[in-house]
Amino acid sequence: MRVNAYAAPAAGRPLAPTTIECRDVGPNDVLIEITHAGICHSDIHTVNGDWGPQPFPVVPGHEIVGTVAEVGDESPPTGSATGSASAAWSTPAATAPTAAPATSSTA
Repeated sequence: MRVNAYAAPAAGRPLAPTTIECRDVGPNDVLIEITHAGICHSDIHTVNGDWGPQPFPVVPGHEIVGTVAEVGDESPPTGSATGSASAAWSTPAATAPTAAPATSSTA
């Protein structure tokens, strides 16, 4: 699945539009169609490389709001809206689950 995202290509560089490939929804995953994302201070530190070397490119923004689009067969029940997901949102763009499978919390 291909999704649009904003990624920092290197430490201290501005975010730039990119397209990334995400894995298919697995049995324990929830697919979230993201409508809004927040960038917090920890994301800024990550993008700037303040916490040591990062696996760039990095897609920041683990504070998200969206709608559940698909639920894996073994995933626990969810509501129709989601809140902040796990810190997995700060993973390298090549594997980031932005708008793709991720275990989420319900709102």
